[in-house]
Amino acid sequence: MKVLASFSERGDRIENEDVYGYNKNIFWVIDGATDLYHLNLFECNDDVAHYVRQLSQCIYNNANDKDKLVDIIRKSVLDTNDLLNLKTEEYDSYKMPSFAILLARVTDSKCEYYILGDCVLLIKKKNKIITITDKRLLAFTEKNRAGIVSLQKNGRFNSENETNLYRDVRQYMNSENGYWIGSVDCAGIDNAIQGEVDIDDESMFLGFSDGLLEAFDLFEISAIDESVFDAARLEYIVKELRKLQQDDAQRSIARVRKKDDLTYILVR
Repeated sequence: MKVLASFSERGDRIENEDVYGYNKNIFWVIDGATDLYHLNLFECNDDVAHYVRQLSQCIYNNANDKDKLVDIIRKSVLDTNDLLNLKTEEYDSYKMPSFAILLARVTDSKCEYYILGDCVLLIKKKNKIITITDKRLLAFTEKNRAGIVSLQKNGRFNSENETNLYRDVRQYMNSENGYWIGSVDCAGIDNAIQGEVDIDDESMFLGFSDGLLEAFDLFEISAIDESVFDAARLEYIVKELRKLQQDDAQRSIARVRKKDDLTYILVR
């Protein structure tokens, strides 16, 4: 496995809550859910950013060829909690750090994948592109976007009302009537999208957070086609996305953040 390009950039918050990593034949992208409760669990600027950075290091430490991907993640979450002295019973889990995650393991003939939340894995296989993500979260993403539009139309769009909107949706995490996501109590860990795809020597892989997804689904800078498996093309897409986001600072294109954290990793 060879990493051809990688990138992670903070959006409009004080910390980057995204992180990526790779070790041996495993790579991953973690997208921390925006810190809505500011519990100051770790005496830092951003609990979520701090948590996902430690989680990424634990995944690096636990990466191997034998264990199931779900077990690598479960162990890494528990290791992270121990290292950070996190007492998970002190608060409701939805108030504590949560995250979307993509973990993939590449062998000579297969790509195993584990996706929880709205991270995306693209696999280029000959002339075919396979898109894998967890679509169950999309309904709640749209609920947030619709809520933003409603607040804007009613003249009630302010920081307090926006935060309350997101908090209402966050309470649905890891429930049968809600969405599944990574969390400190591992409640959603077994409900990920998991599987494997046959690959060959020419196969390529692009993993990314939903910050890059906006370039394709909201701003329509590029189609998801073979061109995106190119480092220079990805740089161009990010540059154009950031420009369009800046030009639309009032969010006439409804989205949760003016400028989201953005991460990708391109692998062969």
